[in-house]
Amino acid sequence: MKVVFWLAENDIPLSKLPKIIQLCRALECPKLLSISNPITYENNISGRQMLSAISSSIEEAIWKELDEATAFGIMIDESTDISCEPHLIIYVKYCWRGNIKIRFLKLLQLNGKDSKSIFELVISLFDKKGKILYIALSNYLIIYIN
Repeated sequence: MKVVFWLAENDIPLSKLPKIIQLCRALECPKLLSISNPITYENNISGRQMLSAISSSIEEAIWKELDEATAFGIMIDESTDISCEPHLIIYVKYCWRGNIKIRFLKLLQLNGKDSKSIFELVISLFDKKGKILYIALSNYLIIYIN
């Protein structure tokens, strides 16, 4: 997992995972192959699964910090990837134990690029986590964060 995390942290594609594992074996990395850690997952598909597990645990840690946060705000941006799929990136800024933190929270696929689609996606994400109660008043929307 450390190798997969390192690849992600350094913006190296997971398709390079088998070559990195080969390099580690050639260098006889002491913790790569041992009785307690017999790494057998060398392809980029298993690398994606490991990266998904890592990102899920980081995301859950952020949600736990948000539960304890004094206050938090969100920053969002819409973008389109190389395959022309629209995505929404969400960052959170919050005060936790006296420290201000800014963290990447999630990258979500958008159904549409209009403001309604973006709004509904953000509301549903925070609503699933029990973080938002919203009230519509005529043309205005007031959002209360729990």
